[in-house]
Amino acid sequence: MRTPLFLSLSVSLSLLAAACGGADKPTPTTPDPDPTAEAPADDPAAPELMAPEQCEAAGGSVVGDIGDGSVQCPEGTVEIGNVSGGVEAQLCCQPTADGAE
Repeated sequence: MRTPLFLSLSVSLSLLAAACGGADKPTPTTPDPDPTAEAPADDPAAPELMAPEQCEAAGGSVVGDIGDGSVQCPEGTVEIGNVSGGVEAQLCCQPTADGAE
């Protein structure tokens, strides 16, 4: 009677030990940079992040996503920065000097 219980317990513990580890975990890889993260402040090509009030004070207007997932400045304007706030992307667009891009 003692042998079947001991055998059953031994098999159970062996299976438990095998299932719980023993293999090395894979080495974590460096994740790709987050495309939604802000660009470093020292990147001259990075658009400036501004508040809507700052955009308007700079002579621009805030242009938001119209619902299709893309946002761009209207013809005759140029992007001068990204506007913070809101769920959808927003740009600060300023008229070009000659009215055309």
